[in-house]
Amino acid sequence: MKYVVICLMLAAVAAYAGLRDYEGGWTGEYPAPFELRLIVHQASDTLSLMQLTHGGAQVMSSYQTSGNRIHADFAEGLFFDGTTGPSGIRGFIQSGFHQYHIELTPDKNSSGSFQGTWRPLFVQNMDQRVLLSIENVQDDSYEAYLILGDKRAPQLMCGNFEKSGDTLIFQDYRTGIFLRGHLDSDKINLDFVVVGQVAATVPLHKSTGDFEQQVPQTGTITNLNDGWEVSRPNDAQLAAFKRLDDSVRAEALPNTHCILVAQHGSLIHEAYFEGYDAASLHDLRSAQKTITGAAIGAAIDAALFSSEDELLYSHLPESHQGTRDSDPRKAQITLRHLLTMSSGIDAVDFGTDRNSPASEDSYQQTGNWSYTIVDAPMLNDPGSVANYGSANACLTGIMLSSVTGGKPQLFMDDALFHPLGISDYVLQTDYEGTTYGAGGIFLSPRDMLKFGQLCLNGGLWNGNRLVRASWIEKSWEKVATLANSEKHEGYGYFWWERSYSAMGKEYLSHEARGAGGQYIAVIPQLDLVICITSGNYRNGKYWQPERIIEDYILPAVIR
Repeated sequence: MKYVVICLMLAAVAAYAGLRDYEGGWTGEYPAPFELRLIVHQASDTLSLMQLTHGGAQVMSSYQTSGNRIHADFAEGLFFDGTTGPSGIRGFIQSGFHQYHIELTPDKNSSGSFQGTWRPLFVQNMDQRVLLSIENVQDDSYEAYLILGDKRAPQLMCGNFEKSGDTLIFQDYRTGIFLRGHLDSDKINLDFVVVGQVAATVPLHKSTGDFEQQVPQTGTITNLNDGWEVSRPNDAQLAAFKRLDDSVRAEALPNTHCILVAQHGSLIHEAYFEGYDAASLHDLRSAQKTITGAAIGAAIDAALFSSEDELLYSHLPESHQGTRDSDPRKAQITLRHLLTMSSGIDAVDFGTDRNSPASEDSYQQTGNWSYTIVDAPMLNDPGSVANYGSANACLTGIMLSSVTGGKPQLFMDDALFHPLGISDYVLQTDYEGTTYGAGGIFLSPRDMLKFGQLCLNGGLWNGNRLVRASWIEKSWEKVATLANSEKHEGYGYFWWERSYSAMGKEYLSHEARGAGGQYIAVIPQLDLVICITSGNYRNGKYWQPERIIEDYILPAVIR
């Protein structure tokens, strides 16, 4: 069987000879969109019921309140943390490695009740196909892979694979969902299980052809009412943007998913490709680091940190404190060093032939990411050399967690996302359940553009100050040159710096960048913000957005 997209291994090896008749691929479709409702009944000030429902499944849990905070446990590893307010309840379902932001609004048909929607697989109007592949690796040992048909959905990563009678059991670590495959003579009924309740059942039949991931064509989504003013570009700009869009569709700029351009505070170009649309949540990868940096600025404004000179080890748990004994320089690492990738820890993500012990590829293979990072040896004195390493942003997130009561996601929502009108997004956590500061947030393109516009506005959005202008300016200053980047590019506080040439002039761009070609570019000289998302993860074209900016967008906007 041919697979167009390489997927992660979903299940550990299991030795069951009875699976021999089920080798190969099994395909099917969800009978309905995989969505669950979250309902809060406010029976009193202190106690109520929260229901998680989909079809006949229902789970109830008492919740606790403290001030305007609300917390409810459904099961180990699955809970809700939120904030109550005049318009409803905002918060996160935490399940697996994800924190799903949800807004619960008043139920018009039930006084004192609030409800919202949880999409464990992120996607609205998704391709509902699924492939389960059961493969014999040697003797009677098997591996199982589960692949979702929609390219926009998260890659699954399951384990704990076992067979009990005629039932296969495993769990997807990323979403936290348990899966049960009931073996029949000619089919497999695959249950998606949430808190012991079946949320969806997919009948699977033996696959007879190739299985290709796709994005369904859903049409253009308009009238979003998300705070963006849309302006019609002039005729010359329209022609230039058409040339750009035609180049994408002709695959001269492959795997481009969206291009958004805002100038003078108005959206002047918005184009989606390959089935992606305005509602599609995109994995920003490392572009999230820049958002983490803005959250640090907001935390300093809120007096949670005195400044970026606070010491790392003052905010690490007791279990980590002994790691600084190996090198006295570790005690000197500050928040500023982390923001500028100059902690000195041997955390080099790329550009070296040797294995860096605190590279992202290394520490994410361990059970405790932050401990692995600070336990690594020092490579340089803090502040002396900058090497791009996600470990620095991971530790920044740990520091933010330490001053927000272990709930950095609630702080970030209060300080940044909610004031920006951003409600549909998903955060990634580490194995400890702490929001990961280095990457993995899923945002819509328009919301990515909002963040860039916020920074271009000097921290203002709709007249409200979310971040100090001086913090934005400081974040954009070239503090370091990244030694391990190919072009030794300039770097600020989790912002890349890039100079573009167009129409005989140079234009300085401040950029949030993520693997595969996820870019938020801010060019103050032109009062310009650009969002580009892409899927160039394996073809070396991760830099393609820079070509789009220099060859297409800049000539269009400076005509």
